[in-house]
Amino acid sequence: MTKKYGLQLMKRQSSVRPPLRTAPLFGQDEDNDVDMEISRQASKTKGLKRIEEQHKKALEEDPCAYAYDEVYDQLKKEAYLPRMHDCEEPKSRYAQLLRKQADRRQKEREIVYERKLAKERAKDQHLFPDQVKIVTGAYKRKLEEREQWLSQERLLELLEEKDDVTKKTDLSDFYFNIGKNVTFGARDINAREAKRFKEQKRREELGKEDTREEKKTYSLLLPQYV
Repeated sequence: MTKKYGLQLMKRQSSVRPPLRTAPLFGQDEDNDVDMEISRQASKTKGLKRIEEQHKKALEEDPCAYAYDEVYDQLKKEAYLPRMHDCEEPKSRYAQLLRKQADRRQKEREIVYERKLAKERAKDQHLFPDQVKIVTGAYKRKLEEREQWLSQERLLELLEEKDDVTKKTDLSDFYFNIGKNVTFGARDINAREAKRFKEQKRREELGKEDTREEKKTYSLLLPQYV
């Protein structure tokens, strides 16, 4: 290799130019694009037609196949109906109980008012010994219905007391065993039982007194026909 001295000029490297793109002959690329677009449209139309046929077939088998909102609402309604019924039934029973208690209180107030009037009439009865008492047929029927209602109430109270006594008899052994052990509060239980027995006796006495008072009031209110 020989060495060269003096000013040396670098030679430019020849660059390779890419071949120029020639224009398509007679518009061949445009024809290819058009053919591809036609093919895509044909495939799309064929797919839509197949989907439409499947849709029609599904509707023939089940008219509600695509009724999503209606089916969802129906399923939701079927799921909530039992719950709504369960909620309404206790409310209905509670309303009936309230009405029954209101009627009972109204009848009790009427009885108290009638007793008060009967006592006031009894005080002045000696002033008018020959006075004729006139009671309309409607009022007489009302008194009879009230007497029937009182009889039913007394019967219900007797049944409740009988049921209470039955439960107390069934639990007599249980209370007896607890009474042996002071740590379980046997003395308190015996005291409560004694208090409860006294309360029952007091209610029985009050019931007998009310019965006598009702009979007396009823006899005073009955008409005396000439």
